[in-house]
Amino acid sequence: MADKSLKTPITLSRPGSACPPYRYGSIKGLLEEYQKELSEKEFIDPCGIKVTFLVQNFPKLVQLEFKHGKAKAQKFLESIRLGNFKESDYTWDAWRASSLFWIADVIVNPDLIGHNCHNAIVGDRVYVKQYSKHGPPYKIVFTWPDRESKLRVVTTSFFTKEVRLKRFLSDPPIWEKRKGHPEG
Repeated sequence: MADKSLKTPITLSRPGSACPPYRYGSIKGLLEEYQKELSEKEFIDPCGIKVTFLVQNFPKLVQLEFKHGKAKAQKFLESIRLGNFKESDYTWDAWRASSLFWIADVIVNPDLIGHNCHNAIVGDRVYVKQYSKHGPPYKIVFTWPDRESKLRVVTTSFFTKEVRLKRFLSDPPIWEKRKGHPEG
């Protein structure tokens, strides 16, 4: 099988984009904001593809864990609905949670859209945007056509360094900002 990973590094001729504000708070508070601002809303990428956030993907987007194990989305959401949610029973990734609301910006105004070549991450499309910040500058977002909802949905997102981008992207890109047009 031929190696389809990205052969050329992504090097932008400009500094990264300005960072949107980070958001902090309780996991319940972040979920409430997520439901108001992102969940069930469509965001259109430069290729005209609609991407939707689902409430059940919130735990994965913030890497929510329950008492040292993977948090089940349904159980988490049920505990919120029933009012018996205990924040102290959970941990989450502070970087993913504080930049959760950046994901829409990455989808709508990416630097690059590519094909996912990482076989352990659910998603066929990868959106990449470079930000001017300390630490890894690239925010990457994976999306996938959800069978149940029939929507293209966000599956996960995180920051990475340029040297790691080739682990997630394969040639050729679907769309690049510097070229400014979707693939034919």
